[in-house]
Amino acid sequence: MQIKRDTEYALRILFAMGERCPEKDGPMTGLSINEITMSSGVPRVGVDRLCRRMASAGLITERKGGGGELLFCSSQDMRRATLLDVMKITEDGISLFAVFEKNSPFYRSAGMKLQGLQEETEALLSCLTVGDLLNAEKNEKSPEDVSDA
Repeated sequence: MQIKRDTEYALRILFAMGERCPEKDGPMTGLSINEITMSSGVPRVGVDRLCRRMASAGLITERKGGGGELLFCSSQDMRRATLLDVMKITEDGISLFAVFEKNSPFYRSAGMKLQGLQEETEALLSCLTVGDLLNAEKNEKSPEDVSDA
């Protein structure tokens, strides 16, 4: 199984929002497409497309800035969203066995086991939240921090 590039890009965008606009600072003013592109390293066209998709799903919010520029903000749900939630927003489907012919003798005999594996994988992906990932990144120490201790 491989997570698709759009999911990685979406996570990088969410990390950029989490780093630049922590919850404790209160409501954020929002980040422009250019600011998100610079912070995340995601190509501008991907930032624009994925921010709109995540805003439609309620993972982030969008609003017009003073100059009419579109600004994106983390929503209250952003940190609670799971890796599975992000994947469902960014990928067309997450079925591990979509390529299998459902009428094949193999699938008819092994289909229940494969479906169980699909459900277990989704359960694991549901255990990890964006907040967990943001907190893990903040808790990791750089080599310089370790050598100074």
